[in-house]
Amino acid sequence: MEGGVDRLIVAVGYFNATVVQVARLVLTDPAKAGCAECPANPLLITHSKAAAAINAAQVDVSIALFGAVVAILYLRWRDSAPSQRRAFAPVLAVGGLTLTFLLTELIVEQANLFQHGR
Repeated sequence: MEGGVDRLIVAVGYFNATVVQVARLVLTDPAKAGCAECPANPLLITHSKAAAAINAAQVDVSIALFGAVVAILYLRWRDSAPSQRRAFAPVLAVGGLTLTFLLTELIVEQANLFQHGR
């Protein structure tokens, strides 16, 4: 499992955090995104449906990546020796809690369950 799958997850993560983010930047108007004090986007290409689709895709890919990372970390923890489990337990617990909070925030954002300013 190590090697190819890990590299694929890292590559998709980098692509999602760079290329997709730049595409989203070019298609997002800060004024319409709720930032009244932000300067105008000089690179703006007006296409709100494309911006919404890219944003949704980026969040979906992020959720899938976080799920894959949690699964891999669990499998590695499960297959390790008891002494290694005890040594890594605090790190995995805090990391898992952080990932859980971030994943929850992404899911809430994707489902539009929370409206800013209300």
